[in-house]
Amino acid sequence: MADALVIGGGIIGLLCARELRRAGMGVTLLERDQTGRQASWASAGIVTARIPRGWAPSTQLNNLSVSLWPQLSDELAEETGMDVEYRQNGTLIPAFNADEADALRRELPHFHAAGVEAEIVEGAALRDAEPALGPGVVAGQLLPGGNVDNRRAVKALDIALRRSGGRIVTGANVTEMVVQSGRVLGARTVEGDHAADVVVLAAGSWSGRIPGADPPIPVIPQRGQILALDAGHVGPRRVVLKPDDPYLVPRVDGRVVIGATREFAGYDRSLTAGGIAWLLNSAIEMVPA
Repeated sequence: MADALVIGGGIIGLLCARELRRAGMGVTLLERDQTGRQASWASAGIVTARIPRGWAPSTQLNNLSVSLWPQLSDELAEETGMDVEYRQNGTLIPAFNADEADALRRELPHFHAAGVEAEIVEGAALRDAEPALGPGVVAGQLLPGGNVDNRRAVKALDIALRRSGGRIVTGANVTEMVVQSGRVLGARTVEGDHAADVVVLAAGSWSGRIPGADPPIPVIPQRGQILALDAGHVGPRRVVLKPDDPYLVPRVDGRVVIGATREFAGYDRSLTAGGIAWLLNSAIEMVPA
């Protein structure tokens, strides 16, 4: 019997398991596939501050995450020898006309009040900050943060957890939570039950399909089509992120990741001609090269 049981081996499940293990608990992580191979594998790895509208909990968590990533990447390098390629190259929010530029400018006091460094660049300063931008971009909002190679990050977390003594069980399809007298006692898989004093449900879009949670978890899948191009020397220096998507994310190896659509297509992971065309056309509008 483990002290703690984590259901789901995406980046959230792996991070939870790592922290529980660092706190001295015996940890078992159950993953239906291989760790990090679902949404975490397809992510663009953007780590950037968000507009603090109304101080929503998600915004507060997001901005806290931005402040924690530098330390986390250093710790993972020490624990595993892997560089997860977290780079603090910042983010640029493009504006394509004067109205959009004014809207970005009005957001600056809110960022500054939240302690987030942000500025507007226009004209020569814009082209100096991001030479790859096309002529349709007239201004940009610069924000702190950057991006991480999400695939390297989940691999490093898997290694770190195993090396610390955590147990990872792959191919473990959780069929239900084990509940008795209103208390969760573990999880049931096809191969048998796993008991623990603490159970963390981090199964992503599958969380709502695991019986036993009370109340049921209101989570459904959303498809995000994404692609990568060989950008070479013509790609952007930093993340370029339109408020309503898409985004461009430079990688250390010279690729640029372009994403993403937002479609409620169930668990259908297939690409569509319309989705890819929209991503490419939008990317070319921002960075013609």
